Amino acid sequence: MDLGGSAAAPTTVHTETELKLLLAPRYWARVMRHPAIEAAAAAPASSARLLSVYYDTPRFDLWSAGISVRLRRTDAGWVQTIKSGGSVTGGLHTREELEQPVPEQALDLDAVTPETLARRFASARLRRRLKPIFSTDFERTTRMLALPAGGSVELSLDRGHIVAGKARAPICELELELKHGDPVHLYDLALALMQGMSVRPGYASKAERGYRLAGLERTPAKARRVALEPTIGIAQSASRIIASGLEQVQANEHGMLAGEDIEYLHQMRVGVRRLRSCVSVYGHVGSGATVDMLKAELKWLGRRLGPARDWDVFTVESLPQLAFGLREVADAAALEALRRGAQRERDTGQAAACRAVRSRRYARLLLLLGRIAAGAALVQGKDVDAPAAAFTAALLERRMQRVLERVGRRKPRGVAQMHALRIAVKKLRYAVEFFGPLYDSPRVQPFRERLVRIQDCLGEVNDAWGVPALVRQASPRSRRLADQVAGWSAHRIHDQSRRFRQAWRQFRRSRKFW
Repeated sequence: MDLGGSAAAPTTVHTETELKLLLAPRYWARVMRHPAIEAAAAAPASSARLLSVYYDTPRFDLWSAGISVRLRRTDAGWVQTIKSGGSVTGGLHTREELEQPVPEQALDLDAVTPETLARRFASARLRRRLKPIFSTDFERTTRMLALPAGGSVELSLDRGHIVAGKARAPICELELELKHGDPVHLYDLALALMQGMSVRPGYASKAERGYRLAGLERTPAKARRVALEPTIGIAQSASRIIASGLEQVQANEHGMLAGEDIEYLHQMRVGVRRLRSCVSVYGHVGSGATVDMLKAELKWLGRRLGPARDWDVFTVESLPQLAFGLREVADAAALEALRRGAQRERDTGQAAACRAVRSRRYARLLLLLGRIAAGAALVQGKDVDAPAAAFTAALLERRMQRVLERVGRRKPRGVAQMHALRIAVKKLRYAVEFFGPLYDSPRVQPFRERLVRIQDCLGEVNDAWGVPALVRQASPRSRRLADQVAGWSAHRIHDQSRRFRQAWRQFRRSRKFW
């Protein structure tokens, strides 16, 4: 394989911004006839078959560095494309793209001009190790659109396959690449397409899907730190926090639907909670129907994911501890019946959660959130253009006081009181994670870590408190076992309450950073 130096052909460098929509195959033929497409059509459609070969090392070093390299065969010949950096939020993919025609199916890495990439590809060892990893082969139908709100979009309708060795996966998707205008309008068009068709935002690019087929391991995604500079305005801060929560939800979606590690569902649910907390925060800044609608839709999604998570925790974590703690007194047959019943409930909860995530309602919610992440206003009001720092100190103080009120002079003793405290602590923690970056203070991280310890203790109390009810639901005829479980649960709550008091003393020594 030739990896170096032909006479350099012109290289184009641009930032690609496109909204990827996954399409049910039965709607393939309807896309170009959709009223929203026909109304915006600025030119006739054209079609071509595209074959792409992606290159990397056997250990996927380029992909690990956020780089993808491909050669694509078009009607005009071969084109080398290198993509790097960028982000994915609500199906909106933004990244830098370098394209250069090449005379044959051979990489021309000497033509890479951006300094950072050029240094990486200058490595002789890297070049020796590059090889084809997977390929894509699909038919693309393209049409230019002129949006009613202004701006131009290139619509690409792709259908074909990804192939990695003997593994094969279908491609059926719609890409809306912004050529000019506001990315918010891409979401407006996508929401219009939902009338009469089933589309949903796509988180994984063709390249990422190809790497997965080739053996790249996937891991659950936790929330990333939100980048907020001290001068950022309220409206823009809302967009970035929404983008962060949306990314966490979508990054874990595939693993959750595949029934892989239970952490996917957990992190997806955390993302939903962070989004709910964000919408609630900004609801106090301005007004608008969008806030009320998002609150209702996120609450719906949270309730669909909640039972599945509860049964995951019970089956994987609580039940083994329970069986060990009651090994001397509990009947083995009763415990086995409980295991079977818990697994049935877990399967039911998982199926309900998957139905929700596959639904049109969920897809529409992602598009609405993505629209805000792209810059659409979350709230209306005279103060939304003010600096975010102008309201965060008051918000943090208000949430801190709510936590202190829940504790009072005497530590909360009842489970209901500790549950209310857990919710207040969680809201304070999310506010600290959202707005901590606005404060250049070494106190932020210790404050957050002590909040996390308190929340963990209270979460353990909440889980233990819920165990007897789950046992009764999974095994309603085992009354003796239910009584034994109630005693075990009370003991667990007592132990975690003691841990909470220790964690609370440490937290009270923390100095506020706002």
